[in-house]
Amino acid sequence: MEFSSPPNPQQYQALVWEIVRQVPPGKVATYGQIAGMIPPPGSLNLKDYEAFGARWVGGAMANCPPDVPWSLLKKWSSSKHSQQGENRVKIRQSIHQECRHARKTQSSSQPI
Repeated sequence: MEFSSPPNPQQYQALVWEIVRQVPPGKVATYGQIAGMIPPPGSLNLKDYEAFGARWVGGAMANCPPDVPWSLLKKWSSSKHSQQGENRVKIRQSIHQECRHARKTQSSSQPI
């Protein structure tokens, strides 16, 4: 089955951008890692989503607004290989933990 774009492209792009904004400075993520943090949209099954999710993230990043740090993402040579063996929950938890740490660091260094 061919999926050139997600069922609701605007909603999917907004979700991608929200996640990418949380990648801490100095860290990078692959398109496949970002896609792995988003559940399959609509009635799409997981197998189809795994085949197309990284491409959709790339498409979202091609259209991202200026405040989205696109330079923190990298394209993996093979998105299928980049997803094999990854524990998506650990990736998501790691990014959220790093974001919380970055926010604490920023807020503690701000003058009162």
